[in-house]
Amino acid sequence: MLEEPFVRFVCGQRELKGEDVAFAHENWELGECSWKIFCVCDGHGGPGAAEFVERNLLNTLGLHLPKTKPPPWGTDEGKIWANKISEALTTSFVALDEEFAEMGCGSGTTVSVALLSGWLLTVANVGDSEVFLDVGGAIGEMTSCHKVHSNQSEQQRLLDWGATVDSLSQFMLGPPREGEMGIGPLRAWPGGVAVSRSLGDFDCCNHVIPIPNIRQVIVPMTGARLVMASDGLWDFYNGPRACKTARSSRLEKAPARLFRGLMFQTDGTLLDDTTIMVIDILPAMNIEFRDAMKMAKKARKRGLFSKMKHAFSNLFKEGHQKKVEFYSDVDGLMGFPTVNSSGFSIFSAARNKMGEQQPPANAMVDISVKEYRYPHLMEERMLQIQKATSNPADIFRDDSALEENNPEQELPAPPLPTPLKPPCIPQCKPPALPAIEGEMLQRVSTTKLR
Repeated sequence: MLEEPFVRFVCGQRELKGEDVAFAHENWELGECSWKIFCVCDGHGGPGAAEFVERNLLNTLGLHLPKTKPPPWGTDEGKIWANKISEALTTSFVALDEEFAEMGCGSGTTVSVALLSGWLLTVANVGDSEVFLDVGGAIGEMTSCHKVHSNQSEQQRLLDWGATVDSLSQFMLGPPREGEMGIGPLRAWPGGVAVSRSLGDFDCCNHVIPIPNIRQVIVPMTGARLVMASDGLWDFYNGPRACKTARSSRLEKAPARLFRGLMFQTDGTLLDDTTIMVIDILPAMNIEFRDAMKMAKKARKRGLFSKMKHAFSNLFKEGHQKKVEFYSDVDGLMGFPTVNSSGFSIFSAARNKMGEQQPPANAMVDISVKEYRYPHLMEERMLQIQKATSNPADIFRDDSALEENNPEQELPAPPLPTPLKPPCIPQCKPPALPAIEGEMLQRVSTTKLR
């Protein structure tokens, strides 16, 4: 029986809008099985959805994860047990989506979850908060990025499901009109979000789904380092570069080193909430990941080991990998076709029950209604103006355009604006937690991060 790995983690956060959420639970006992769970959420349209995941993920997962002792991984029973984890994660994501829909809140969030049971690592994700695994000799992508702009298979799925895939109009009013050149990355319409999968985002109808991609790996006994982050990092770093940057640092300094590189790329300006979580999975507690990788490299060069050099020399020789091999790689949409979310229908019913009214077609509305993924493009305005104005050009009406034969004529007074309810009802957001602005939040091996 293999000994349990020794796991340590550190998390760094820098806040701009306060919509990122990161948390961890160590030594979570569930039946005969012990779990470690790490999660990064990147909220948009407000922090409501991300904070909902933080409050409810553990209880929801606990209802679906297997509670029996894991069998040996190389057996058929091990494959079946691992598949139950993938199904549990898919079911839990959908359950969270439907529970959140009952609140009638229009915000959304990406979710990336890493589950560790013994040496089996399972990562599930929706959205673009990516996760990479560094085993020293290779770096593997543990997530599938659901950015609409870069994921062609998701673009095709959106089109097949009746959505529109396009960029943003130059007037910030939705997708470009015929013959108009759009700006920015491709998006899913209606809604205009830049990711094709997320929790929440019910204003985008039912084509933005909460079904995750799940990848599993048997971590080599030489150890590994897992890097999880929101897109504030991945917009400027690719996975291999981030892992190689963090590889030479001690665990507690790895996020700070990545933040320094990020600030160099952005000329010292923080453009988005950014969360970086680094987890070391090692065979012993008195060894650093970078030291383990150095010893493995020396051992490979020598071709033979001296027993006096290190007690784990055989582990380094046997565990070296030239590439990360997945134990399983499942798209929940294909692997578990019976698991579907009714979140959009539940959300619509909840809004109707609350008496939510859409403004008349000719009503003037507050243009800052919902915050989108790329605030520096001023995209908060687009959807509500498009819905509320029959002719978007009227917004830019020139009041001096009076009839020439009647210069004293005055235009009729515009109708009074129809008050809108905020996109998230008050119940959607819990009491505010103390935040650290401007400074990086860094804690090592704590049970919960926020």
